[in-house]
Amino acid sequence: HVYRRMNGKGKVEHYPVPDTVKAVVVFGQKRTGYNERGEVVPLRALLVFPRPVSVDMRDKFVLPDRTTGPVIAVDGVVNPGTGARYMNEVGIGA
Repeated sequence: HVYRRMNGKGKVEHYPVPDTVKAVVVFGQKRTGYNERGEVVPLRALLVFPRPVSVDMRDKFVLPDRTTGPVIAVDGVVNPGTGARYMNEVGIGA
């Protein structure tokens, strides 16, 4: 498979080979997030990573049911002593 997308300047960028990352997946959350246009979007899943992971709003996650959606929210628990995250939550939109 070739993983690619168009960047904002009309050029094709290639994604690296996807990683398999273990997470707790919670479906059916009654939460919402905001997309890039500032519109309220329902979350279809919340991914909980019990360790630090680098997440970008452009990342693509494939859920256990083989569906995907845009990354809507990235949150997490921060160590107050260091300011570093040690657990991440990623909201996937509908």
